[in-house]
Amino acid sequence: MNLTRVNSNDHPELYQLIGPIEELYQLVPIGQIDVSSDYVNYQLIGPIHAINDAVFYNLELSNQLEAPIQLLAIEGTPQFQLVGPVPRLARIRCRFANDSHRLVDLVWTDNNHRMYRYAKLAHTDFIDITTFEGHQWVFCDALDGELNSLNPGGVKKFIASVHQNSHRRRLRVSAISSVEGLTLKRIILRLLASKIVDHWNSTDCCDCRSIGLFLESLRLPICIQVQLANFLISCILYQFKFDSNRSNIGQKRLFDGLPLIHFLFSFTALFMLNPFVSKIRFSKDELDKILRDADEQRDFPALLRSLGQLAFRPTDGFSLPSSALSQMASHFASLSPFSAFHWANGLFALLPSAENHANSEVLIVSLLRSLVDNVPLLNANKLRAFVKTEISRQCVSFWQIGKAHLASALTLCVLRILLMELSYLEAIQNGVCRVDLIAEAQNIWSQMLSADELLKVDPGAFLRLSSSLFHSALGLDYPLTNPLEANIVVCLKKCSNEMGSQNGLGKCDSLYCASLFDLLSAHLATFCQILPGDVCRAIFEFLIAHSERDNLEILLKQLAKNSAIRCGECCEKVFRSLCDLPMPSPFNLEEIWSIETKSSGKKETQAQKIDESQLSWASLLSLSDECLANSLVGVSNAKIESIVLSADFAVFQPEICLRLLISLMKIKRTLVIPFRCEFVHLILAEEAPKSRSLEFGAKLLEMHAHSADSDAFPVKSDFVSFCLAIFQPIDQLDCDQCAKRDFLLAELSFLRALFSVLPHLLTSFAPLIVQLLPDFFVSSNFYRRTLREWPESRFADRLEHSLALLCREIVRRKKCFNKLLPFVISSSLTGDRELCFPMYLLFSALDENDLALLSSNLSAAEKLKFSRLKVQFYASNKIIG
Repeated sequence: MNLTRVNSNDHPELYQLIGPIEELYQLVPIGQIDVSSDYVNYQLIGPIHAINDAVFYNLELSNQLEAPIQLLAIEGTPQFQLVGPVPRLARIRCRFANDSHRLVDLVWTDNNHRMYRYAKLAHTDFIDITTFEGHQWVFCDALDGELNSLNPGGVKKFIASVHQNSHRRRLRVSAISSVEGLTLKRIILRLLASKIVDHWNSTDCCDCRSIGLFLESLRLPICIQVQLANFLISCILYQFKFDSNRSNIGQKRLFDGLPLIHFLFSFTALFMLNPFVSKIRFSKDELDKILRDADEQRDFPALLRSLGQLAFRPTDGFSLPSSALSQMASHFASLSPFSAFHWANGLFALLPSAENHANSEVLIVSLLRSLVDNVPLLNANKLRAFVKTEISRQCVSFWQIGKAHLASALTLCVLRILLMELSYLEAIQNGVCRVDLIAEAQNIWSQMLSADELLKVDPGAFLRLSSSLFHSALGLDYPLTNPLEANIVVCLKKCSNEMGSQNGLGKCDSLYCASLFDLLSAHLATFCQILPGDVCRAIFEFLIAHSERDNLEILLKQLAKNSAIRCGECCEKVFRSLCDLPMPSPFNLEEIWSIETKSSGKKETQAQKIDESQLSWASLLSLSDECLANSLVGVSNAKIESIVLSADFAVFQPEICLRLLISLMKIKRTLVIPFRCEFVHLILAEEAPKSRSLEFGAKLLEMHAHSADSDAFPVKSDFVSFCLAIFQPIDQLDCDQCAKRDFLLAELSFLRALFSVLPHLLTSFAPLIVQLLPDFFVSSNFYRRTLREWPESRFADRLEHSLALLCREIVRRKKCFNKLLPFVISSSLTGDRELCFPMYLLFSALDENDLALLSSNLSAAEKLKFSRLKVQFYASNKIIG
């Protein structure tokens, strides 16, 4: 270890400390240069460890202003310090030399923690650098980002940084994240990777197929293939940091003409698409990291190239792995409106350059459609405008040049935007805005269908079905003449046959059929109501044929449980035809079919009609809901009223009695049961949570809403107060989650009944209702964030829908809640970044004075939440009045 003076005319006081860093712990005081001046202290501190794989750090300590400097060892510790009175530390010049036998990256980290590859150092290479405050330098292996040693001791990664505070400046050289030595398995993986790299460099034209042939010649076991692919994935994640940023300092490509990431994704995709190693996928964290890097660097071509190599299958066309596509959808759902617009604009800008590359075009269109399908569109004003202008024009261009598979996917994006905006017509109070919105939607759709030849180039009636759906959203009838109807049936059958053929897809390729499948399955109930029976049957046949490569079982269950489908004969014919279809995978078809045939089976096993003279409260309790409806056919309301009035509720369980009362009121809608004090005892006797009690209370209010006999229910106000006292915060209930969810829906159902049948009581109950509302918003936000998987996610949709119906009633009767709604909003701020529709409805009931009152009475944290939602509310009003 030598400290020498450097002969330099520019810097006469330049000293150079040269030697292996492990020798620093042997240092003793070496003297002092005395210069008198005003000064502040600074010190050079860092832990010292022995290094087996010698990487030398040659520090040149430069001081432009003369000052006394002393280099000391700290006794008893593996640290050293450089102390002395100096006015400022101008710069630190370092020489990094690589004495290992591997290629090493010298990586610079800036103040924002972004990493840049400064240089690559081979064996015995060195480089001189100058560091400043906040800069860090790291030695990393050039392949996977780690510095592992074949020696037993291992090698550290080193960071040199300069820090400054108000009193001192400090240079720190520290060793971090000690890594264990390489195992034999990792050595083998490195050797195999080096063979593949050599093969890549020795081949002029190398692709997935040539790599596959080379791998077959190696005859690697499957377990080694899996480990090798996982090793290369770690290399991908390291290389992506630098290949995605072309402005890196000292950026170099490892291979001539091609970046390393191109090779790595090609090689890894080969394993990912191998049926014998189908378990290899990008994990959620790894793909998240790639997406975050793409967001930060704003380099969409690099992301597109990476996903394109991952999805390319030389023998089977184009396909994105489902795990990657679902993760992309989750990432799009988390984007802010501005980021979503930036993604759409960036991806759309890549289309002209991908015109001659079919796979790249398909990938861009798939990502654009996934973006529109998953981004919250209510506040994404720029994205909606972009779709209605740029993407709609691109749709027409694709249809005209015969690229129906791309045009259909983008048409779904435009149709989704238009249907979303038309769905908010009911919330628009200004008639002029309603007319403008309808006119804009009709103008956009008519421009897309302006060319008559578009309907001719459509191979599968996609545009005709989309037009019928669009016109139904406007409340108009789409003219389906007999020839056009027959043409739709023929096109759908052609798509069904081509999906099942083994000779290719012809004009109706997989992406077109996937878009048609999504259109039909998402709006199946609407199509069944507006289209003739022949077209509906053709739709079902196409859905079943297309589902052979998807999940047919889920589709059949959704069809069987879809109560909005009202063509029972069509459903029955389709379900019975399943027995003749070849199934792609075995599953219990009879069990699925039984879901649809339950209604017919129940009719065959109907209970015999009970004599009216034998009816009693006990006999009614013994019947199920289905048999109860059949038994009460022809029974007069007076007889049922007498049975209820004479019933002894104390003998039976309260839950059973409440269930029967609710069933009677549902079956006999004209029934009017006089109020009994025993009803209150039933409600009190039910165990918490009292979901049935609230449901019974709502039905009782609805029953007496239009009754002319006011004496039948004289204490409506007191009964409402009693039921409102049952309400409880959801976190105070001691029951399972299913019971809590039922209780929430029952509470909302009772409040909606109160608004609809007793509006004259709202003024007196408004302060109490205002105190109950925030709990619903908090619960809705909680279940929306936690229940994301189907079918649990359906409850979050039901809860938000019920809350939206209640908020709509509040807006209609906002005079009853004079000056109270601002306090509802202030208590319902959950911190959610997106404005939900129920909250939007409450915002629409406020005037400027209410908003000013709300802004002035919030804390700083709550005011930030409110201001974010307020901006989104005003932005939403630009399209919905």
